[in-house]
Amino acid sequence: MRQKIDCLAVRLCAAFILVFLSVAAFAQKTVSGTVKSAKDNQPIVGASVLVKGTSVGVATSATGTFTINVPAGKNTLVISSVGFDEMEVDVTSQTNVTVSLKDKSSTLDEIVVTGYTAQRKKDITGSVTVVNTKELLANPGSNVESLLQGKASGVTVGTSGVPGAGASIRIRGFTTFNQNEPLYVVDGARVSSISDLNPNDIESLQVLKDGSSAAAYGAAAANGVIIITTKRGKGKPKVTYDAYYGVQSLTKKYDLLNTAEYGEYLLRLQLGSDLPPGTTKYNLGQYNGGQDSTDVPIIPDYILAGSGSSVMEGDPEDRANPAKYKLNLNDVNGSGTYLIVAANKTGTDWMDAITKAAPMQSHNLSVSGGSETGNYVLGLNYFDQDGIIVFTGYKRYSIRANTNFVIKNKVRLGENLQVSIIDKHGFNNQDEGNAISMSYRMQPIVPVYDIAGNFAGTRGSNLGNASNPYADLYRGQNNKDKKVGIIGSAYAEVDFLKYFTLKTVLGMDYSNGWYNYFNIPAYENAEGRGGVGEYGEGHNYGYTMTWYNTLNFHKTFGLDHDIRALIGTEMVQGQGRGVFARNNNYFLFERLFQQVSTGLGTTPYGESYEYRFRKYSPIIGKIDYTYSNKYLLSGTFRRDGSSNAFGPNSKYGNFISGSAGWRISEEKFMQGKIDWLNDLKLRVGYGLLGNDNTVDFGFITSYVFDPFAAGYPIDGNNTGFTPGMMHRSIGNPDIKWEQSATTNVGLDATLFKSSLNIVLDLYTRKTTDLIYDRQLDPTLYGGNIFRQPTNIGDMTNKGIDLAVSYRGGNRDFKYDAGINFSLYRNKVGNIADPYFEGSRSRIDPFNRSVTGQPISMFYGYIIDGFFQTQADMDAIVQNNEGIGKWRYKDLSGPEGKPDGIIDVNDRTFMGNPHPNFTMGFNFNASYKNFDVSTSLYWKNGGDIVNYVRYWTDFNTFQGNRDRRVLYDSWTPENTNAKLPVLDGSDGASGQVPVSYYVESGGYLRLRNLSIGYSLPANILKRLSIDRFRIYVQAQNLFTITKYTGLDPEISTQIVGRNDYRSRRSDANSLGVDYGNFPTPRIISVGANVVF
Repeated sequence: MRQKIDCLAVRLCAAFILVFLSVAAFAQKTVSGTVKSAKDNQPIVGASVLVKGTSVGVATSATGTFTINVPAGKNTLVISSVGFDEMEVDVTSQTNVTVSLKDKSSTLDEIVVTGYTAQRKKDITGSVTVVNTKELLANPGSNVESLLQGKASGVTVGTSGVPGAGASIRIRGFTTFNQNEPLYVVDGARVSSISDLNPNDIESLQVLKDGSSAAAYGAAAANGVIIITTKRGKGKPKVTYDAYYGVQSLTKKYDLLNTAEYGEYLLRLQLGSDLPPGTTKYNLGQYNGGQDSTDVPIIPDYILAGSGSSVMEGDPEDRANPAKYKLNLNDVNGSGTYLIVAANKTGTDWMDAITKAAPMQSHNLSVSGGSETGNYVLGLNYFDQDGIIVFTGYKRYSIRANTNFVIKNKVRLGENLQVSIIDKHGFNNQDEGNAISMSYRMQPIVPVYDIAGNFAGTRGSNLGNASNPYADLYRGQNNKDKKVGIIGSAYAEVDFLKYFTLKTVLGMDYSNGWYNYFNIPAYENAEGRGGVGEYGEGHNYGYTMTWYNTLNFHKTFGLDHDIRALIGTEMVQGQGRGVFARNNNYFLFERLFQQVSTGLGTTPYGESYEYRFRKYSPIIGKIDYTYSNKYLLSGTFRRDGSSNAFGPNSKYGNFISGSAGWRISEEKFMQGKIDWLNDLKLRVGYGLLGNDNTVDFGFITSYVFDPFAAGYPIDGNNTGFTPGMMHRSIGNPDIKWEQSATTNVGLDATLFKSSLNIVLDLYTRKTTDLIYDRQLDPTLYGGNIFRQPTNIGDMTNKGIDLAVSYRGGNRDFKYDAGINFSLYRNKVGNIADPYFEGSRSRIDPFNRSVTGQPISMFYGYIIDGFFQTQADMDAIVQNNEGIGKWRYKDLSGPEGKPDGIIDVNDRTFMGNPHPNFTMGFNFNASYKNFDVSTSLYWKNGGDIVNYVRYWTDFNTFQGNRDRRVLYDSWTPENTNAKLPVLDGSDGASGQVPVSYYVESGGYLRLRNLSIGYSLPANILKRLSIDRFRIYVQAQNLFTITKYTGLDPEISTQIVGRNDYRSRRSDANSLGVDYGNFPTPRIISVGANVVF
């Protein structure tokens, strides 16, 4: 009986299995097919065939065939292979398919915006870099400029760690002593900066690098052009949310002395001084232990602000009694103030005091969609970045609205608009007076706070003149720099008469800003400790309006001839105005009381000003001709006239360009001969461009009323001075345009089924009629020194740009890698003066530009070891001689040869701020649902003047010192030291530009490392979302460099409180580190969700 039951159970199970299998077989179907190349009809081996929305997939055989079981409810196959475009096939009503994949070389048909028009990528004959925006936006960042580093050949980017600060961009080196920033065009509108543009809004970014590609922009394009197009909607409506949160941290600090070491340093200074023989006790200032002198450093217990001595615990006069502490801001220098500071015996780490781990976050929400008759993108962005320096930060709120409409397939119109609100606070200048500089100018013995919890500082004997950097930042946290910015354009274009298109674009870049500051009395400092306070605020606005109209013609003749032509006009007008006012003598320092009108000062100050007024109306002509899809010709003409820069004698300029291309791969002798070569194009071009961003109204002589320099005592006896009028600037009616002529030879190659792409460019760019403010003979102008803008000479850049990219992989694993290489060599040609110098600091300028050398070279004395013996000193005549002191190289004399005397004739070039080359390495890979991306940036060569050493390495002001001063200065036992012998009477070492300041500035930096995971399709379907990706990312993870400063990445940009108005760069003072805001390391997590 049991056996019968078991047999029946087996039969039932078998029947159930058969029914299940038959149902399953009925529910799915088998699809077979062949995958071929559309170009040569050859089978594609190893192509991926995947059922969309599942993990079911197979690979094609050696003959390109496949068979796959398609589950019920699934009707789409996704076919892909390396070097081919991906394709989707609907198999709802078919079980056998033949699929032809297009070669990736078809991406050469991609449309690229190149200025007033667009071209197919394969038809471009100039030097244009199309930036991979997906790769660009892989890094979280506050602005587009900094993200460009290492992403485009020929483009050099210098960033700053200042929250929200823009980066300095240079395309193919330096062309002028003036402004070297490229022209920025966003959706057809010229803009002064792209720093406040939301990076998430970018659809495409092109860099026009040579004269032929940028010629349509004429007088504004000498430094290159960056063209940005923002996103357009497409497909069904979707909602996208991108967010990340990160933490920034300082990567490096100065290695400074602690309190005990600083006392030892003071003693070593005295021991090395020229003191009377037998001296056994020394004046060590605060380290005298309350005595007049000491034989060893004694760290005091207390410092009395304003007193000449330190105090020890148990002082007989009880001078450190807390009951005696007084602070009266209205009587800081009188009897109403008595400050007591407990000395920090271990030492205050001032860099640690002013830095912190700083959060940053970004949230971007957008809605987009579109069809053949219209599309839209609406977006919101919130970006918030605290600075790693306390009480600094940047916030951006922006809204984006892009809409486009198509009417009856002939009329297209739309608008692109971003409105942003910018809020910067506690902004830091990059100079020797900022908080970073004060962190090494403050002695370690001084704490942050005194015994009453008020700020401590240098108000005491022998403490120097620095200010408490934490106090400065704390007091300045309410100093604001706010701006409302609008970048937008509206366009309309109409197709008519079959071959013509008329287009008009109106663009606007508008900003309206307000900034303020309040100087609260710094009672604790040796300098600037008045008790009245000062408040100032300013308002400014500026705009640039662009309106251009073009008529485009496009016609093909037969199968071989393709002609595109454009004529157009443009109107560009820009203006800015500002007002500023300040007052002093405030008896309340609360935030709400900080207004100009509430100050009680007797001489409030106000001013108004106008800047960058410009207007010009050029005409433009352009023609492109293609024969047989392999011979390409292009020519451009533009005539510009400037209202603000040049006088009536040279108001107009003509700018022309021409270029040609030869698609060698399309020749018959190449067809079928080299299978691994997909496309090969040779390019050559020449273009003449201008630079009007040099001077404002340089042709006009202006005057100013001055009560001092031009005053005159009408009543005699030096009384009753009446303000007089004097020259402010001397105009030059003959000043002409700066003009840059560029010759470019390029090669584009696509190989191995479009897996490998190579773009190589060689160029020469020569700028003539360089403009510079020459100093005039003061005897001609009443003894006053004036400058006049003058065309003084020429400058040449030669270089190489190389971009190589490769992509590969299989169904599960895909990867791509790219290298960008940039090299330029700059040389100043014939100039009117023997040399031009850079900015002056505490010592003579480090930078000098002369004929035959690169711009802004480092110039000074070369250190040739030390004076080790009296014989060394007898062999040469030099100021500041002494055993253990630096000896300079005797290179020349009045007759051009060494003469045994060290003087100005022995100065020479001692460093080059320009890099040997730069390279960017980018790598992206994905395995199933995981992805990883990384980018490195390598700057080879390029010296830096570490001006910070003036403060930390020499006997200058009484601030802190680098540890090498104590441990690597010359002694009889350390004759190969880095620094001269410590000598308290030596105030000359380091006071002139010498080679010790010059350091190697090359570095290799891991810019980005990101690891992400995307939810698989089956989970997304259950959640009713299209995409969900999470990632973790590290930026600036490590830097390999020999540079001893905080950061080898030195920005050439000069930034200030209202930097969006005065933002500029000084090409004549390159590579000098005055205490720059370092680039932080950032660790972040983020998510991307698409509904």
